[in-house]
Amino acid sequence: KEAFFTPGSRDSSVRLWDLRQEAALGVLPVPNHSPPAVSFDPDGLIFATAMSDASSRSVRLYDMRSYAKGPFTTFNLAGPPVVFHHLTFSSDGKTILLPSASEAIDLIDAFDGNLLNTFSGHVNTRGLMLEATFTPDGQFVLSGSEDGTVHVWHAESGQEVAVLQGHNAPTMAVRWSPTHMLAASACMNSLLCMWIPRADGGASGGP
Repeated sequence: KEAFFTPGSRDSSVRLWDLRQEAALGVLPVPNHSPPAVSFDPDGLIFATAMSDASSRSVRLYDMRSYAKGPFTTFNLAGPPVVFHHLTFSSDGKTILLPSASEAIDLIDAFDGNLLNTFSGHVNTRGLMLEATFTPDGQFVLSGSEDGTVHVWHAESGQEVAVLQGHNAPTMAVRWSPTHMLAASACMNSLLCMWIPRADGGASGGP
């Protein structure tokens, strides 16, 4: 599964690539929609797209083995149109995290599309492409913020448990190490911060 990737394109299409080949395996057009966000599930068998048109937003699921037939299910999400810049499956594949250009991050059920939680409190008045991610165990969600902070929520309850300060520019990227109790965040002025979680729910770290 590591050989495949599926980037969304500004021409409102999804391209499926095999790193071992020069040409794309396939192109999935999604006309009249915003550029789609795309991600594989943990097993690499399913990939999801998130996008909006002029009046609605949706998530579509494709089977890697039969993607040319179109999505096997589509979740029509509540709310006004919004630009999704990426999406992320939880490590168990049961939920999907949907960061967007708004000041809300949605968590939906990967099997029926029901909204499980909406995380807020971070700042994104400029509609930036702020990244959000799960911790490896799926229990917490981290997101960057326009004010240079990193926000942490409990995934199930939606409660904000920590606000980490270390950047002086919008925090655009946040990632969790797959093998260590360590998170990293990066901001628009190229500053990288490393964070180690504490037992009280906070984190120690900085540039």
